[in-house]
Amino acid sequence: MDDICGERNVGSRAVVLMARNPARFGAPDSWRGTVHTRTGRPLLREGHGR
Repeated sequence: MDDICGERNVGSRAVVLMARNPARFGAPDSWRGTVHTRTGRPLLREGHGR
């Protein structure tokens, strides 16, 4: 599994959803999860850290 790291402002908080089985969420096999702010916006850009 790839490590994903992003630097954000000190006060940022996030909700992380990670999946061992992406098919359970109807996602592609390469999908491992997502990170969003508490207000629902994506925290990292698509493909960030790859």
